[in-house]
Amino acid sequence: MDTPPDVRKEQRSRLKSSRAPWYVRWFGMVPVSVLIWWRRRKERPQEE
Repeated sequence: MDTPPDVRKEQRSRLKSSRAPWYVRWFGMVPVSVLIWWRRRKERPQEE
């Protein structure tokens, strides 16, 4: 209440940007590791 509205708005936006993505907050590091694996799998050339 004592801080000006523009300062409160800036603090809220800074807090939101520093939060972890929803999938990390809900499921932990498992989705992140699967995502990294999936992206690396796509980047590698197919070995036959």
